[in-house]
Amino acid sequence: MNGVLLILLLGMTAADNSVAHCYEIRVGGKDRSFFQYVDSAWVRFADPVWRWNPQLKEIRLANTDGKLLAAPMVIGANPNPQQPWGGIQFRHLQFGTVLSLKADQNSVSFSRRDSAAPDCPQVNVVLEGRWNGYDVLQHVPPGTRKPLLGSYVHPLNGKVLVKVALPNLLEAKAVLRPAKTPTTERPFSMEKLSASELLKGQPDLQTQVTKQWGLNASYLIFQPIEPKDTIKISVKLASGRDASFFVRKLPEN
Repeated sequence: MNGVLLILLLGMTAADNSVAHCYEIRVGGKDRSFFQYVDSAWVRFADPVWRWNPQLKEIRLANTDGKLLAAPMVIGANPNPQQPWGGIQFRHLQFGTVLSLKADQNSVSFSRRDSAAPDCPQVNVVLEGRWNGYDVLQHVPPGTRKPLLGSYVHPLNGKVLVKVALPNLLEAKAVLRPAKTPTTERPFSMEKLSASELLKGQPDLQTQVTKQWGLNASYLIFQPIEPKDTIKISVKLASGRDASFFVRKLPEN
């Protein structure tokens, strides 16, 4: 549907915004909770099987006793159909309710769960893009605008290359957050290159750099990480401003 999704407005469900939010999400009976992205108001779910926003039908909200309630508004999670991912989003549910629907013929269900679970997502982290088995994520605090990284992830001779449209990086460093211990961090080796430096070692990338990625972009190279692991990349711009974003390896399935 080229990113355009029919908006179904069947009422709104209030949520308790005094606590963090976390969901159990199942698609076709399989746990896909890994692909949720939440803030204080919205749940966004973007399964890698969707390269554009899915078609929805049979949207139902019920309590644990099976009583039907007014379903929330469900809309497309990705407003840009040119980005290689799609999803759905809606306002937070109350505890004790289950939202079910069909998305491109797949049965999907959402239910709130204890936000203290170790695999619950970090709040206010949004999906910038998804390429070649990796997510690029940004932390966007409430009340701020989403910065544009212009990112892209490319496999490179057994390593990983990340292009970001942030010129004149003074420095870049990274830490690894293993999926098994997400609250711990350890230093992670990464190389920062300009376009000219990249092309000296990788002349075969001439077409991509000059015609697609940009001569003013910055390029980061590192060793592949394990599925579900995340690296946090912190950069300092020529203006003196600091910025950070995340690169996450998707599960192999």
